[in-house]
Amino acid sequence: MSGGPQFGPRHAQPLDLMVNQAGGDGFAGIEKLMNPVIQPEKLQPADEVARSMAKIFNMPGGREIFEWMMDISVRQRLQTSGISIEEVALRATKKEGIDGFAAAILAAIAHGQKLLEEGQK
Repeated sequence: MSGGPQFGPRHAQPLDLMVNQAGGDGFAGIEKLMNPVIQPEKLQPADEVARSMAKIFNMPGGREIFEWMMDISVRQRLQTSGISIEEVALRATKKEGIDGFAAAILAAIAHGQKLLEEGQK
């Protein structure tokens, strides 16, 4: 395998489990997929993933990837004019979810940079 990023195991809904539940367990397996997943931590990836994200962020061209991710997430404004209060609530909830994803990405980069700095000392 190449020297690229190495990602740790998927703790929440591993792909093999999802495939087995949807294909092997029938409808009961699909229902299990709908159960909420309780994260053991605040959406913080493994240290190896955080370090890899920080390395990508600091690579030529890497920052542009994350800039684009922020362009399509937190930098997008919530459009609320000319729609019902229900539609505003739905759009706000959708925006909150998208922004949460972006916040987790930014936190992981910051954590990875801290780990890289500590490793250089």
